[in-house]
Amino acid sequence: MIFNKYIGIPYKNLGKDFNHADCFGLIYLAIKEEKGEELPDFTRLGYSSGLVNEKEEKLIVDKMDELNNILFELVYPPYKKFDIALFYGAGNRIVNHIGMFINDFEFIHTKENSSSFKSKFDKQYKKRLYKVLRLKGDS
Repeated sequence: MIFNKYIGIPYKNLGKDFNHADCFGLIYLAIKEEKGEELPDFTRLGYSSGLVNEKEEKLIVDKMDELNNILFELVYPPYKKFDIALFYGAGNRIVNHIGMFINDFEFIHTKENSSSFKSKFDKQYKKRLYKVLRLKGDS
């Protein structure tokens, strides 16, 4: 499976290569490598290394929403590989996590103190889902 090479990449804030990646960097890397598309570099927004405040976290989501009509389209199930899922944080209503579907029921992502991994799109993640985007022209 083409996504196996994205499993086990060590987490590093603002990383976006095979050596280290954060959750956005992992998606950035996979889209660039597999689709030849380069997502906007949200690290230029100036958010801090810990994404510690709601305003900074919201910058990325606002930018994704802004680009929704240009680069992305909002999609609903069934999800396809390369669809990008935006999630609320665990226990809060701040959208601060991103993953990428590898099929309709699994996605890849990463988190602090971990390496990238595959998760089932189960009840836990479904209730944290903010929205799912697909690159335009990838229907």
